[in-house]
Amino acid sequence: MSYRVARIMAVCLVATVSGCCAYHQESVDNLKTIKGQIPALYSGFTSAPAAGEQTQADQIKTLFSKTVDQEKSIWFWCRQTSDAVTQAEQTFESQVGDRQKKLPKPLPQPLVDAYKNQIDTQLNDAILAIQARKTGS
Repeated sequence: MSYRVARIMAVCLVATVSGCCAYHQESVDNLKTIKGQIPALYSGFTSAPAAGEQTQADQIKTLFSKTVDQEKSIWFWCRQTSDAVTQAEQTFESQVGDRQKKLPKPLPQPLVDAYKNQIDTQLNDAILAIQARKTGS
């Protein structure tokens, strides 16, 4: 085996052992917490904003930020997970941004339902991507 191949294998081994692709239960918990908070937040999108709506959105953004930071990786074989989390975060930011642009008018119920379905699917995909690390799939 050449020195170059051995060196690349060593870097990959160190990266894997050091946790760049490690399973993070905290990330799963954060995403499940977000999933639990989305229905209450989005149900308010069909009416005038409630008193705590912005605070609730900010709490979810904080959880997303923590999770994205934890799942980030420079290794291409680990990026599927970080990309799934980042995509869900961007969708949430976009949907909350749409809500802010439309204020004070409420969003139509079919649009809110579509938003809920989209973010729910993306959160499920992100959770599955993280859990796949645990099982080694």
